[in-house]
Amino acid sequence: MRLAGKPGRLLHLVAELVHRLSRMDRKNISAHELKERLSILGRLVAAYARGRYRVVPFKTMLTIIAAVLYFLSPLDLVPDAILGIGLMDDLAVLTWVYRSAQQELKKFMQWEKREAVEFQVT
Repeated sequence: MRLAGKPGRLLHLVAELVHRLSRMDRKNISAHELKERLSILGRLVAAYARGRYRVVPFKTMLTIIAAVLYFLSPLDLVPDAILGIGLMDDLAVLTWVYRSAQQELKKFMQWEKREAVEFQVT
């Protein structure tokens, strides 16, 4: 996947993700869960693109990037415009990717916490 090796394109992808997340309905529980998971994935992609966090396996990064692209893509198995079920396929893909990368995501979130502490100390 050509996108994974291009930091600028990955950061653009993250910017699109942040924009889409800002428009999601906060009252919907599943939307809140989706937003939280996508936020974590987006932060990981951004850290990877900036070269700050590269310990995640490349195959895992490709899977995460593909899931984010699927979420952002207007071409879905179930179009997002269909009220009530439009995000179901996105949620299914995201849940599968999130679970399959769960160990790596835990490591990343621990790294984020350490980075935040180190930034506050210095």
